Amino acid sequence: MTMPVGFADPAWLWLAVPALAVVVGGWLGASRTLPAGRRVASLVIRLALVACLVLSLAGARLALPADRLSVVFLLDASASMLDATQDDLVDWTRAAVREMPEGDRAGVIVFGGNALVDRLPSELNELSEPASRPVVGASDVGAAVRLAAAIMPAGTQGRMVLLSDGNDTSGTAEEAIAAAAARGIRLDVLLPADETAAEVLVDAVDAQAGARVGETIGLDVRVRSTVATSARLRLVADGETVATRDLELEPGVATIGFDVVAAQPGFHVFRAVIEPRSDRFVENNAADAHVLVTGEPQVLVATDDPARAADLVASLGEGSLQVTVVPGGGVPSSLTALAGYDAVVLDNVAADALGATAMAALQVYVRDLGRGLVMLGGRDSYGAGGYLGTPLEETMPVYMTVRDRERSPDVAMVAVVDQSGSMADCHCTGDSRDNANPSGERGFEKVDIAKEAILRAAEALAPTDQLGVVTFNENAHWALRTAPIDFGALDAGLEFGADGMTNIYAGLKAAYDDLVENPASLRHIVLITDGWSTHGAYDDLLTDMQAAGITLSTIGTGGGSAGLLERLAEARGIAARPESALVPR
Repeated sequence: MTMPVGFADPAWLWLAVPALAVVVGGWLGASRTLPAGRRVASLVIRLALVACLVLSLAGARLALPADRLSVVFLLDASASMLDATQDDLVDWTRAAVREMPEGDRAGVIVFGGNALVDRLPSELNELSEPASRPVVGASDVGAAVRLAAAIMPAGTQGRMVLLSDGNDTSGTAEEAIAAAAARGIRLDVLLPADETAAEVLVDAVDAQAGARVGETIGLDVRVRSTVATSARLRLVADGETVATRDLELEPGVATIGFDVVAAQPGFHVFRAVIEPRSDRFVENNAADAHVLVTGEPQVLVATDDPARAADLVASLGEGSLQVTVVPGGGVPSSLTALAGYDAVVLDNVAADALGATAMAALQVYVRDLGRGLVMLGGRDSYGAGGYLGTPLEETMPVYMTVRDRERSPDVAMVAVVDQSGSMADCHCTGDSRDNANPSGERGFEKVDIAKEAILRAAEALAPTDQLGVVTFNENAHWALRTAPIDFGALDAGLEFGADGMTNIYAGLKAAYDDLVENPASLRHIVLITDGWSTHGAYDDLLTDMQAAGITLSTIGTGGGSAGLLERLAEARGIAARPESALVPR
């Protein structure tokens, strides 16, 4: 009788070769003054130590023969097994257990869509009626084999007996059987007497998840048959038969392809129905696939300048795209509404016009729905549009600031802020000229709005850019001299209140005199006022600013600013912003 030796990690056995050379070489080079007997004993001991070390590292183990047998019976209780067939298999199992030799063990697993232990391996030779009730709508042979291997007692020879029609629905049976065989567990299969009974079923209908109107939808129907037979396959779309095929089936799985043109948008159900000449069960003769058909691609274009976007809209329309044009504030803020569009184009739309909620929805729209988002440049787009640090900066594949500072033009900006007494009034939706707020609506003091605007502007600038702040009432005052941005100095410089008269010209002139001597590539003035001003030589000043290349933006915080600021904006600047919510940008 052989007693095989096994190794947990046999690669270590290669260590024996160099170890043997070292031991023998050392022994040969040792002093020959020792008696011959002691020299031989020394060599034997060294070789024995090396052998023990190598065998230990290799995980040597002696596999003793097992003289007892453990058998686990796997009973298929799925719906494909007839009741009479299941009864016959239980009777056969009961007889097999009764005839097992004394000392052998028998266990039972009942399986369908899942596997359940009905009896652990034991030496009892009487088998009661199985009490386990697995899911009958499927047949997971792999799960049953894995469970049987897990409960197999150690120190015995393992064996499994599969009693099934072999209709495995999990696809894991071969892998599980191979794993059990690697452990020395043998599997025998007993097919029921009626395993050749005709059974034809539709395994599945494979189809693409979505399509456009006019596109061809490809559907693959997988039909399984246990016998050679004829059958008719019908394809039903939304309750109406659209195609039929007469088939001659062979045992096994056949794939039949259909092509259907998507005619109408909407959610469509395609059902494949097999009508065989002979069959055991009709419950598995149909399967469904669902396809969402959409119409022409929908594109949402957001722009606050329809004339600028006219060419873009026309080009998209020529490409068979349905285009919807909305203002920047008209972009839907709900994902449900956005899902109706295949792409969104932001044409020079400022972040504050878009809104935080809409930006967050657009981020999910791109990230989770996989839809398209295009941002077109302009003075109200990217970093200049206030997108720095927003969800859309994370979404877009570009940075909202210039990363290479050597290529970025240096900027010098001076904020000219009205600190006259009228700037202490509340900017509300009611009468912004009066201190009283008869509408009762909430608002903010104009001077505080101006300070917030300066802070927001400073955050959008690069650390190397320059910022200055000039305030004015009857005269102009430097709250912060133009210099690289220092937020500590800026906070201190903004500690001013509102008092006195209004002399806009004095503030603009002070800013101009400062910037005209500044070597920065881009020089810009931002004027924030309610516009209640005395007269000044504005035309001459604007001419000088234009000659020096100094640009001007005007922001109005009250009704009195409209006329003057619009005139300044037409000459050198950007249109005035009357809404308090837009001022910080």
